Amino acid sequence: MYCISFPIVFLCMLGAFYMMLLSFWAEEYMMARKERGVRMNNLLVTLPSVIYTALVYIVNMYYRRLATHLTEWENHRTQSQFDRHRVTKLVLFEFVNNFMSLFYIAFYIRDMDMLRSVS
Repeated sequence: MYCISFPIVFLCMLGAFYMMLLSFWAEEYMMARKERGVRMNNLLVTLPSVIYTALVYIVNMYYRRLATHLTEWENHRTQSQFDRHRVTKLVLFEFVNNFMSLFYIAFYIRDMDMLRSVS
């Protein structure tokens, strides 16, 4: 369980974090281009955020399947053990996938205006 499931869950959380960073970098790049005078639609500037939102939803769906498959592979003795381990995997991943951007903006970037516009 710890040799297979834990590294896979950790890699998925790391992938979700990296996906969030790519979204922020892409949006920052688009905003910098707009400020330099490149003619750009406001919709195009927010496109990375829209894509990130869709990716969060899609990745959550796939991760639920993966969490169920990993938990079934662990072959727990009781249903309560199965449920507990599956829920633990889901909570860890979905917290990182859904809320890490808010923590990143609030505690790393420390930009309250950006935090207000995201939430």
